[in-house]
Amino acid sequence: MLLIAMTLGLVIAGGPAPVVPQGAPPPPVYIVPPPPVGEPPRGTWMRVSGGLAIGVGSLLAVSALVCFATTDALARDDLRGRETLKLTAFGLGLGALAHLGAGVPLLVIGKQRKRRHEEWSRRVTLRPRIAGGVQGFRVGLILRF
Repeated sequence: MLLIAMTLGLVIAGGPAPVVPQGAPPPPVYIVPPPPVGEPPRGTWMRVSGGLAIGVGSLLAVSALVCFATTDALARDDLRGRETLKLTAFGLGLGALAHLGAGVPLLVIGKQRKRRHEEWSRRVTLRPRIAGGVQGFRVGLILRF
C-alpha cells in the first residue's frame, strides 16, 4: 500500500525536472517551418476515396428522397409501412450526410496536395539526356533545383 502511494506521488508531481547544462544555447525557434525533405504526397488516394464517398453519398441521398416520396403512395391505413419507410429514409439520409461530410474534405485536401506536388515537380526536374558526337554516344542527367 505504501508503494502505491509513492508511485502516485511521483506521477502527480511529474517527476524530476530535466537537467539543462549551464551555458547551453537554447533550442532553435523556427518562425517558418523548415522545408520538407523529399517528394510531397500526391493526394491520389484522397481524391479517389473522396470521389467514391461523394458518389455513394449522392446515391444514398437519392434513395432517401425516393423512399420518403413513396410514403404517400401507401394506403392511408398502412401506418406501420409508412413509419418503416420514413425511418428507412431517415437512416439513408444520415448515411448520405456522413458520406458527403467525409468525401468533400477528402477531395479538397487531395486536390491541395496534388497542386503542391505539381508546384514541387516544376521546381525540381530530372531529365535524362542522350547525345551523339564524334567520340561516340553520351548519356547524361540534368537536375534542376
